[in-house]
Amino acid sequence: MEKFERVSEDDINKETKRQLPRREFLKFLGVGGVIMLCPDIQRAIAQGILEPESRYEHHGFFYTLEEARKIYEEEYYAEDKQLKNILVRRDGKLLGSFEGIEFPVPDEFIENTLYHLKDILEQGAAKYLFRLDAFHGHFFVSERIYKEEYHSLSKEEKVQKLVTDKSLGTLYHNSEHLRWDRDDPEIDSLYRKRNVIGWYDERPIMILPLPAGERTAANTPDWAHDVGPFLKFAAHKDGEFSIKTGGKEIRLDISFGDQSYF
Repeated sequence: MEKFERVSEDDINKETKRQLPRREFLKFLGVGGVIMLCPDIQRAIAQGILEPESRYEHHGFFYTLEEARKIYEEEYYAEDKQLKNILVRRDGKLLGSFEGIEFPVPDEFIENTLYHLKDILEQGAAKYLFRLDAFHGHFFVSERIYKEEYHSLSKEEKVQKLVTDKSLGTLYHNSEHLRWDRDDPEIDSLYRKRNVIGWYDERPIMILPLPAGERTAANTPDWAHDVGPFLKFAAHKDGEFSIKTGGKEIRLDISFGDQSYF
């Protein structure tokens, strides 16, 4: 598959499904680039015409891996969480909220999302789960499903439906603020794997090639339609959820469309 745009829905449906060890993996333990960095925006930022509205902009727009690591550790162990409007457990139910409306979120949706993030880290497609690296995803479904099942729904109804939709995909844009150094094998590899698709029907994640041209953030497939708000996530020592990778536990929180986390 030389270019992502050439991947058909039929090709993707041929991917081998995997069975997730749900009960062993899912742990509750008591409980999308900056503006996608399109070429015009890149030039505007470089020329000082447009200032990116980010909590980190006073430190500069791009960071080395070591600079990102230090900020990540500060935020991970901080008393206050950076991510707000997070999913919580209340009265034994896992609840999400969008624009002030709460709704139940199935454990299976969270389990698949956590598996995406675990695989992203283990396959070297991201280093850290926070704003400067991997922190968001774009939900999508096929155009056919969107027209038949989502088109007439309100924004609130769409997000409530997508958490139960096994046809759902998520396009993750990682390395959001990583300074790309082609001479550094680790950084170059991370950046070239920055576009990842995760599925909610138990297929493995797909690491996409960088698109041709100046733009490095891939689009969703040409047969797909974006649906719902951004998926947001951030690691924190007191996070509601956890994954284990590299022999370590990473706790994290998940949110739908948390606009404060930018």
